[in-house]
Amino acid sequence: MVAAGRYDQAEACFRQLEAINPAEARASLNLAVIYEREGRLEQAVAAAAQAVRLAPGDYRARSNYAALLTDAGQTKEAEAQLLVAVRQHPDYADSWINFEIVRVGQGRLTEAAGCFARALAIRSDSEAARQNLARVRLQLRPDGPKPTMRPTPARRKPD
Repeated sequence: MVAAGRYDQAEACFRQLEAINPAEARASLNLAVIYEREGRLEQAVAAAAQAVRLAPGDYRARSNYAALLTDAGQTKEAEAQLLVAVRQHPDYADSWINFEIVRVGQGRLTEAAGCFARALAIRSDSEAARQNLARVRLQLRPDGPKPTMRPTPARRKPD
């Protein structure tokens, strides 16, 4: 339903799953995806936070939560979440992509380039990492563009 854009129906199903099993993190994860796609960022952040509380060992949920926090301008909290995520699973490319988006926002482009490259080493088919690395390298060139780039985050897909 989410993939088909039927967000109202999908939201109702996931709310029902929450009511049946409040400890099930998948409902919150999927609600976060729905809210984010609908532009309801505050609700997406809250749902993703709930998913992390319910499943603190789920590095994918934590990485998605961090991406939403970054979108909401909460980069310090996003960075803290990503530090945990990369410790939990250092070979999850999306965490490195999202971690370095935080670095780009902090103006730390050299570090961002290194970690986008690391994400590509983990998952060579990552279009987000490839595009972001190219943008950062372009900005690092002495004659490169200087406006702030908007990197492409790695997002969790709905279940």
